[in-house]
Formats: sequence, structure tokens, C-alpha cells
Amino acid sequence: MSSLITRKVAALGVVALLALGIAVTAVPAGTASTAPYCGPTIHKPNGTAWRCAFADNFNGTALSRSRWTVLTSKNVNFGSRPDCFVDSPRNIAVSGGVLRLTTRRTAPFRCTSGSSSYQASGTSATVSTIGHFSQTYGRFQMRAKWSYTPRPGLQASFWMWPRGSNGMLWPISGELDVAEWFSKYPDRAIPYVHSGTSWLNSSTATNNYCILKNPADWHTYTLDWTSSSIVIRYDGKTCLTASGGAPFNQPYIVSLTQAFGMTSNSPSGDTPFPATLKVDYLRIWK
Repeated sequence: MSSLITRKVAALGVVALLALGIAVTAVPAGTASTAPYCGPTIHKPNGTAWRCAFADNFNGTALSRSRWTVLTSKNVNFGSRPDCFVDSPRNIAVSGGVLRLTTRRTAPFRCTSGSSSYQASGTSATVSTIGHFSQTYGRFQMRAKWSYTPRPGLQASFWMWPRGSNGMLWPISGELDVAEWFSKYPDRAIPYVHSGTSWLNSSTATNNYCILKNPADWHTYTLDWTSSSIVIRYDGKTCLTASGGAPFNQPYIVSLTQAFGMTSNSPSGDTPFPATLKVDYLRIWK
């Protein structure tokens, strides 16, 4: 299992973000929403209240472009993949209080990727707070339902990377994968804390055995991040604990992705399409 997980970033093409061309600047808390609502007040271990810094409860009828940037293969060179990231209402939709990110199988077509193109057989979706919001430390939480199937071929992610990172120094530059779901392993979500030492000792960077009760249902995925520690919890249960410090001492951007799987988790004729990641909310406290 570990070989699939450690190749995650290469599969998604994260290192190609150097071609993004989006100016990323700090955005004050509350810019995306004049009064972000993170639900009932919750408290830190020291008894003080967390303060809501960013929230999207997806109560509208379309993706909020003041909170989110849609990353596409055309504008971001994700590299040659079986799918193509697009900005389409067929792949990105909001209704009934839920964000829906959908990946679809299509007839083969040419996908524009940066200055080149490749043949893709499907479309996928990824949205990011890049250019709108980033934060150092705090609590980051998603409530979501994966596009559950026991068939290989699908991958979805709740993940973060440093503001201003160009991918050239990955993984030294850092990446926080709060929760990834691979349909080859449908009963669990997998965290990964990428850093310069994660390749040397992945046992402290990931946990492949965070089993989800009723994995097809709604679950919460939470990152508690301080200057000294990184704690990832699923449904309130600790899944992974890692050390803080560099490179996890700078503002990070949040991204949500639904895509085709890669390598040993590649789609087959049995993979059910379309497949949708459903997100009830994304909330960030500080």
C-alpha cells in the first residue's frame, strides 16, 4: 500500500503548480465572508474559544468565486493524466448545502495542459483557496462523503500546500494531506505529512490504517496545527500525530479534489462513473 500512497503527489501533478501564474497574497480573515460561520463555539485545550477565520457552508447555488479558485489543466500544468481538470458545472456544482466535485468518464479528447496537450478520457475537478485565503496554524475541518465504491479507479483529497510554493522544492517545501481516499482501499482515509524527511521515514509521516466506520457515510476530517505539533483526526479520533516546525510554520492554502486514480489505483471498466465528492462544509478556525 505504501508505494501507492507515497506517489500521490506525482500522480496529482502538484509539483507542476509552478506554472500556475496566480498571484497569491495574504487575505485578511473575513474577506471571503463578512461574518464567517463555523457553527457552535468550540474551545481549545486551554479553554479559550477558537475564532472562525474562514467558512464555506455551501448554502448558495454556485461555487463562491470570492472564496475559491478553480484549478484547471489548461491553467495549471498538471502533466499528462488519464483525466483533465476543468471548470464546468458538470464537474463543480453547489446545491442543497453541498459542494459536489465530480469526475466523469468521457470519449477521448485532447486536454490542454499548459502550453501542450495530451489525450484524456475523462474530466475531474479541484478547487483551492489560492489567491483568497491562507493561514498559519489553527483548526481546519471538512465534513464530506467520498464517492464510495470498492472498485479501484477513484481518488479524492483534502490537502494543503504553502502559499507561494512553486513545487520546485517539493517535498522540502511541505504539504499537508489531511485526508485522501483511494477507492482501492475504500474502508479508510489516509493522511500524509510531506516534508524533507518524510521520504526517509514514512512511518512518522502517514498512517494507512485509519479505518472509517460506514465509509460511505458522512465523516469529519480535522487538522489541529500548532507551532509544535500536527494532529489529524477522523470523526474526532486521532489518526496521525507529527511534529511541527519548518516547513509547517508558514501560511498554507486549502484544496479539495476529486479525480481519477493513478498507477495501481487506475480506473478499469468496472469503475463507476460519474463519481462525486460531496462536501457539507469547509471550516477554519484560529
